[in-house]
Amino acid sequence: MPKMRLTKQAVDELPFPEVSGTRINYIDSECSALYLRVTTTAKTFYYVTYNAAAKKREWVKIGRPDEGHTPNTAREFCRKVARGEINLAEPAVNEDEPTTLSLVPETDSGAAPAPEEMTCRQLAKDYLEQYAVNKKDGGKSDRRFLEIDFLPSFGDRVAASVKRSELQKLFQDKANGDPDLGKKAAPVAANRLRAVVSKMFSWGMPTLDDGVQVSPVMGTHRRKEQARDRVLSHDELRLVWRKLSSFQSDLIRSAVKILIITLQRRSEVALMEWKEIDWKHRIWTIPKEKSKNGHSQTVPLSKMAIRELEYMKPLTGHTPYIFWSNKRNNAKVLEAGVIHPDWITHAIADLRARDEELKVLDRFTPHDFRRTAATNIGELMESREAVKRLLNHVEGGATSIYDRATYTGLKRKALNLWADRLSKIIRGEHIPIADLDEAA
Repeated sequence: MPKMRLTKQAVDELPFPEVSGTRINYIDSECSALYLRVTTTAKTFYYVTYNAAAKKREWVKIGRPDEGHTPNTAREFCRKVARGEINLAEPAVNEDEPTTLSLVPETDSGAAPAPEEMTCRQLAKDYLEQYAVNKKDGGKSDRRFLEIDFLPSFGDRVAASVKRSELQKLFQDKANGDPDLGKKAAPVAANRLRAVVSKMFSWGMPTLDDGVQVSPVMGTHRRKEQARDRVLSHDELRLVWRKLSSFQSDLIRSAVKILIITLQRRSEVALMEWKEIDWKHRIWTIPKEKSKNGHSQTVPLSKMAIRELEYMKPLTGHTPYIFWSNKRNNAKVLEAGVIHPDWITHAIADLRARDEELKVLDRFTPHDFRRTAATNIGELMESREAVKRLLNHVEGGATSIYDRATYTGLKRKALNLWADRLSKIIRGEHIPIADLDEAA
């Protein structure tokens, strides 16, 4: 149903439907209990309440504009009902009050609950379908947090009844974990959960404004996050690269190598398509729809990267995606045949857990490979500009508006230098400090 602020002018200008039997209900944005029903012959104000027992709306007719009722008088009537100053069982007798009261049952049994009775499950459903679906990942991340962490405890609760203290406990439990239940402490995930729930309630405030004046998330504590700074040493990187050969999956092994060679994100690597590769100019173009920040990215391909892609060509060249999986029934497949980025993370974690040499190393993740490569390129180039461009980090300010260059030459030089150093690391060659000066 359309929502607008009902004013005398707006009501007068609303057109009557042309098709017989059509009716349009407008909700007042200032008072969500006030509805204006427009049919082919009349415009009528209603006070709308929700009968929880009958699971349907009940409509109390206030009156029509041509009978002298205005949005202001109708709005004041709704407020007096809410304050208990008017008993709907006894029509008002004051001449200033509407007197044409009668219960009009809503014939549409599938109507949504009135805002003040909306459950958290319905609010989450509306939020995911109407707002989160427009996010880059289609709302998958938000849906996961809500379905796994929020709805099991709050799904059947009336949204307006959720208290700040209850949400604080939810976020605290997520942050602390529960060893007895096998749940690890997850302070960062707790912050992400808090952000999703906060966004959901903030988005729903116009619908819940009669029952919720302030988002219940407001005032809950956000955990302090400590940025990871793990950079693998040359010896560690050489050991990891050698251990990649133990992967049974060619896809995962090559995906990890491409990630290390190109510095790109695991999601961008996992969804890499053959059509994105320009073999002639040796460039991989990541479309903006796949990049985290919504900006397309050109990635020059070193000889090392080309060799890895050529290795994959006989395996998946007949498919749209470079890392194409036949495990189509696996829950980790994003779409038919495409490996999920989490496969890469889980594969690295499993490799470290089962290998005695890797177990003794400090924990590392796929994103640490990206940081390690970026750190090495920073040393080789003695400049952060190449690193920033390769990581596809957005620059703010007026300069970024005018500067639309792709910096392909700068990025190609950086990736070639990194490939040369990585090759030396893998072979176990000593890399003297002098190499840094020569490379720069």
